[in-house]
Amino acid sequence: MANGAQLIVNLHMEISLSISEFLPGWSFEGDIKIDAGNAILIHGPNGVGKSSLLQYFKLNHKSLFTHRVLRFVDQPRLNPLNDISLNDVISQLSSRRDPTQKLFQEFYPIVEDYASKPLKDLSGGQNQMCKILIGIFLGGDIYFFDEPSQSLDDTNIKNFSCCLEGLKGANKACVIIEHQSGLIKSLCQKSYGMQREGSIIKIKESHGD
Repeated sequence: MANGAQLIVNLHMEISLSISEFLPGWSFEGDIKIDAGNAILIHGPNGVGKSSLLQYFKLNHKSLFTHRVLRFVDQPRLNPLNDISLNDVISQLSSRRDPTQKLFQEFYPIVEDYASKPLKDLSGGQNQMCKILIGIFLGGDIYFFDEPSQSLDDTNIKNFSCCLEGLKGANKACVIIEHQSGLIKSLCQKSYGMQREGSIIKIKESHGD
């Protein structure tokens, strides 16, 4: 295993970046590889550092992913939108042009019945699906989904699966950070488990069940 962790981004080109010192006092062992057209799962127990890894991606995205558009689909980032509806968001951003808007139109029927209601008035699963659709509408090269299965029932897990397949088919890279890995693992080409041993966080590719 290499010294320190590497983030390998293969989006028409391959870039290796060290993430071994992004948290004081912690060291990383392992690699993460993100490929265009694929989805990867990063999972592990609560408190292992998954949210910290996502925060690192957010804070350092300009240096880590040069010339790539990142889209973070997570509750805290999108919560300020709770007072308006999905249709309001789309109306305000209607001048945007991005190939993934075709995907948005394809999957809009999933949420059409409640798309005119303020997000705060929706159930947890409806709210989550609207925010996933907002992320797709906004477009990007790499999508980061933070606990996307939260509040989703079996039907909406299938809906999210369809959205994910659409993004992969559009040659987008998808990174899914999940606690309940069993719900999402079958949708991903690769799965990485995180484990912490003292100050060392080990990132290891998972194989099989």
